[in-house]
Amino acid sequence: MSIVLIHLHADLTGTEESLTSMHELFAKLWDGAPEVTTRDRALFSIAVAEIAANVIEHGRERYDDWKLDLKACDDHLEASIRHPGPLVAGALTKWTMPEESAEGGRGLALAAAASTLHYSHSTDPEGSEWRVVHALAC
Repeated sequence: MSIVLIHLHADLTGTEESLTSMHELFAKLWDGAPEVTTRDRALFSIAVAEIAANVIEHGRERYDDWKLDLKACDDHLEASIRHPGPLVAGALTKWTMPEESAEGGRGLALAAAASTLHYSHSTDPEGSEWRVVHALAC
């Protein structure tokens, strides 16, 4: 069973400014778990930031708040991004890089590029949740 080192929560708005707040939360997470390597921090942060950016971009017209939980455990990092909207159509099928000339569609592909990351998504009457779990290097 994992030991939780630090667990943080933030209620955020559906604006790009909330990405700054998210990065501030990451800084607090790393302060509470200084043993996490730079590589693990980068892989996890990129994945979570890409999904958060998608939530903001695609949810802008439908909802204006989302919740972020970040957790550092002794053997993994975990994030939960929860928003009141449904899953964007096709979101789970667009995990490959688009053609070079494409102007978008790279966010989830970038998030998925780190092979040690595990993603899941669920939808219920209260909204949708993205979960990212990153196993820490031994």
